[in-house]
Amino acid sequence: MKKNVFISSTYLDLIDYRKAIWELLEKYKVNVKGMEAFGARKETPLETCLNEVNQSDIYVGIIAHRFGSIDVVSGKSFTQLEYERAITENKEILIYIINDDIKVAIEDIDFGDKRDKLLNFKSYLKEKHTVDTFTTPENLVTKLKSRFDELLVENPNIESSDHDYELSKNVIDRFTILPKMFSDRDVRITIEFKGDAFPLSREICSAFGFIYGKTIGVPINISKPEIKNNIINSLIIEEKDIELYFSRKDEPKIEIIARLLFSDKRIDQDKGQFFDRKTVVYEENPNYNPSIPSYDTYSMLSALSLTKNPRYFETTQVIKGEGKAILVLKSIVSE
Repeated sequence: MKKNVFISSTYLDLIDYRKAIWELLEKYKVNVKGMEAFGARKETPLETCLNEVNQSDIYVGIIAHRFGSIDVVSGKSFTQLEYERAITENKEILIYIINDDIKVAIEDIDFGDKRDKLLNFKSYLKEKHTVDTFTTPENLVTKLKSRFDELLVENPNIESSDHDYELSKNVIDRFTILPKMFSDRDVRITIEFKGDAFPLSREICSAFGFIYGKTIGVPINISKPEIKNNIINSLIIEEKDIELYFSRKDEPKIEIIARLLFSDKRIDQDKGQFFDRKTVVYEENPNYNPSIPSYDTYSMLSALSLTKNPRYFETTQVIKGEGKAILVLKSIVSE
């Protein structure tokens, strides 16, 4: 049975985004609900929107910089009321909010009271849901596709072949030379795990917003698509997917959807080190005289006669960890 998907957003500022979503949904066995298909009806525009939400299985909320049309009774926007109806009817909720760094035309931005209401609505959505951000219509479609693949059945009349891999290859190739422009894009790849997992450093967690001590990295090789000059050699796995990694880490190849991210902050250390450890280092003796034999090169000679001219000093260096382990008493067991 086909599922119904309702697309909720303001219209004129997001017309290209909505068009891209409709084209994407043609690949699935699904009915699309949205203002483009409403036609003439006896109900008010708001009643029509809410009735369509009632008949839908999945609510897709696309939020940019406009609050949109406002219901005079409630003072809320149509998009907000559609969202609230979807919550009341227990629909699957997908929320996507435009990246604030993206430049948009001035006419696509609401100001004053509308802007205040919009910011409050965005804050509420971020508090209640795990929202995602988007930059371009292509970026939004890539992210939606990974969710639709989980929730919907593909249309058997649409050829799926290697099209997704080709798109991913193009994105990764461009990301290699334009990382800031192509950051935050999702790609479909097949990977091979090439080594043991390691904890992410505090430095990299801070740069990308991961939770320190709950995020790992794993060395990988991308086997499909074939990438020239590939700069990606590890996969970051967050807490929610940790068990998935441990249950599948021994498989030869795994197909995944992954997100490309870039930070212009230099990261000197990827691997976390939670605890202090000691290591032996050798420092050259500034007073070393190469004309006098030393035990570095004349091991068979008496060490006693050479100790005054060592070439290197051996010292123990403590590499400071990024955390500390302690043992806390909770109670004493009664005898």
